[in-house]
Amino acid sequence: MVSLKRRLAVAGVLFVGVLGLNCRDAMGPSLAGHLAFLPSFASRSAGIVDFDRVRLTLVRQPNMLVLDTMIAISPTADSIDLLLTVQLSSPREDLQLYLRLLTAAGDTVFRNTPYPQIVTLTTSGSVAIVTAPIAYVGVGYDAVAVVITTADTSLLFGDTVRLGAFAFGGLEQIIPGTPIAWRSLDSARVRVPDQAVGTVVGATQRGPARIVAELLTGPADTVIVTAQPLPTTLIKASGDTQTALPLTTLPQPLRVRVLANDGLGVRSVPVAFRALAAGAAVSVDTVMSDSLGYAAVIGALGPAIGAQTFEARAAHVATPVTFSATAINATVASVTLDRTVDTIARGATLLYTATARDALGLPVPVTIGWSSIVQTVATIDQVGLALAIGADSTLIIAAAAGHADTALLYVRALSQVVASPADTLITAVGDSFDINATAYDNFGQVVTSGFTRTFSSGTPAVVTVDSKTGRTSSVGPGAGAIVIRDSVDTQLWVQTTATVRVDQLVKRVQNAKASLTIGVGGSAQIAARAYDRNGYPIPGGGRKFGYVSRDTRFVTVDSSGLVTGVALDATTYIVDSLVDSTGVYWDSTLVQVVSAPPLLLQWGTDSLAVGLVGGVPVPVTLSRPDSAAISVFLSVLPVSDTMIARPAVSCGGPVLHRVTINPQSPGTAVLVCGLKEGRVQMVAEDSARVYAPDTMIVAVLATIDTTTRVAAIVQMQDALTFSPVTVSIKVGESVTWQNFSGTQHTTTSDQLDWDQIVDNGQSFTQTFTTAGAFSYHCKIHPGMLGTVVVNP
Repeated sequence: MVSLKRRLAVAGVLFVGVLGLNCRDAMGPSLAGHLAFLPSFASRSAGIVDFDRVRLTLVRQPNMLVLDTMIAISPTADSIDLLLTVQLSSPREDLQLYLRLLTAAGDTVFRNTPYPQIVTLTTSGSVAIVTAPIAYVGVGYDAVAVVITTADTSLLFGDTVRLGAFAFGGLEQIIPGTPIAWRSLDSARVRVPDQAVGTVVGATQRGPARIVAELLTGPADTVIVTAQPLPTTLIKASGDTQTALPLTTLPQPLRVRVLANDGLGVRSVPVAFRALAAGAAVSVDTVMSDSLGYAAVIGALGPAIGAQTFEARAAHVATPVTFSATAINATVASVTLDRTVDTIARGATLLYTATARDALGLPVPVTIGWSSIVQTVATIDQVGLALAIGADSTLIIAAAAGHADTALLYVRALSQVVASPADTLITAVGDSFDINATAYDNFGQVVTSGFTRTFSSGTPAVVTVDSKTGRTSSVGPGAGAIVIRDSVDTQLWVQTTATVRVDQLVKRVQNAKASLTIGVGGSAQIAARAYDRNGYPIPGGGRKFGYVSRDTRFVTVDSSGLVTGVALDATTYIVDSLVDSTGVYWDSTLVQVVSAPPLLLQWGTDSLAVGLVGGVPVPVTLSRPDSAAISVFLSVLPVSDTMIARPAVSCGGPVLHRVTINPQSPGTAVLVCGLKEGRVQMVAEDSARVYAPDTMIVAVLATIDTTTRVAAIVQMQDALTFSPVTVSIKVGESVTWQNFSGTQHTTTSDQLDWDQIVDNGQSFTQTFTTAGAFSYHCKIHPGMLGTVVVNP
């Protein structure tokens, strides 16, 4: 078992074994009572707090002290077994337990939760184990944050660094004495030997480790400590063998690099520089190596003509390095660059040359120092080779013996890409056109090479595009986006977006059925569809068909296109129309009301197009209502094609094999869901084979409009129920309520999100944009209850 003492009592470890009590019944002889109590620390870092005793108190309600005792904890103990004596009023009694852990100073640092806790003492042999977390209640228990005060740092293998942190209260005040636990998230790199102390030790693997400081109550902060191997080598990086005038600074820095045995640089290593020649000097005596292991100073020559030497030493490296320099007897009156203004492309290089001259214009053989004013635009090395790395301009400086010259360097780089046309309106699906693009650099000049251009569609259900040519095609209604991206490399790329709006205009409307035969009281559904000039169907999207009967004495039609026979007639037309911005479009269906109509099951349409997301509710009606319930079998031909399209209660659910048309009801509705592109036949067949079956062709298109995704259909039943009572959909999908019950209902949200009357033969669709469980009811029939579960 684990010791109770500091740094060993960790979360989840039970610190009390079995607490046995010798219980005396107040009304009779002594009884052997038992209590098994197994608390555990709520914090995994509880061991950073010292405690050396337990105070145990039992109270009989309402306020009678039964037991109050203090138990010392041995420094080597890992559990406590107690045998205490109390008096019980019965063989089984509930008491209040107060359990506290105290420090040597008598301060309570931990206690049980809840506090107090109801425990049962019993004289029976079997005892239920009472568990409870032990929570910290000492100094800083109410701290709300901990902040590490040490910045990100590094250390060598085997070295130590002490980190600091403060705990803060709700008023942003420091709470001194708050226990802070430390741990490493990568002990192979940096270890924390003692979690109660913020001292970290470099381990044996190079790299950064995240060190966590955490309060016992949960708040935490982190710092990065990078472990690196001991330096083994010091090498010269640049600045050797320079030539300059006596008592002048060297034009190039003396630069070294500290390396480990893995060949990589070591940071934060002190490097000491010194001049070995009389009168010579260095700008700084000691420099810490940077993140790549480099350290540099500026040297100044002494008064003597000839060779002069400088030395660099690194901590932990035995062998120093030396730089040699030469002082010559000459004067420098000017420094002249061979270039004044240049423009180069990003990534290109340009070699500069500079000459130092005396007052007579003669060359002086001194070393030239090079620098770039804006390092993010271009860098230059100590031989004068400039590298363009960013778009803009910089000054290149050549200097020697207190004289300098400058050259202006412009760097060109890809800056933007412009689409043409940037916004396009398309009035029919199936149209194609070209999108072009022009690239510009940061100076506004056209760029024709040096990059790769790709076109992609951000809305493939609306528009597609050839990735190389930009040829764009409209494949569905809605707002589309074509993304144009010009890439030079992984660090430099620009892009723009061209918008394409596909807003279909109506060219014609067409009814799914040219004629219908029904009986008196029988019903059938007329399904009308609008098409654009390329023959592609136009989804609803606010367009509404109007239906009218030429003679309502014989045939009536409601606003959804549900036709009902009233009296015998053979020549009544039902006309539907659609008013569009460019005109009125219409079509008609001949409806014959006969005394003995054929007994037909009829889909609301002969053919249907659905998308890959969501579904479409399709009516299934009877040519003549029946006094009995009609079971309708649903099937897909061939059967294997249920993976293309299927009838279902909700899209994503299993195949729906059967629906019921209630007595005297004209029909019901079936949700048809698309799963993948293809074409199937969907058959509706009366189980008793009284009504002739009907077949509907279902085409699943990847580009069908999915503005409203009907994922489930709820039937309003004659039995005054919603069926199914509960449906599950996803955010953005819709539920359609269909009423074929013969009476009026409502679907009304309990949360007042929607409230809609649904007449017989009508439907209502609600789209859900947030996740949750939405309960609803019928206001006319309060016993009708349902729930829509919307999943993320």
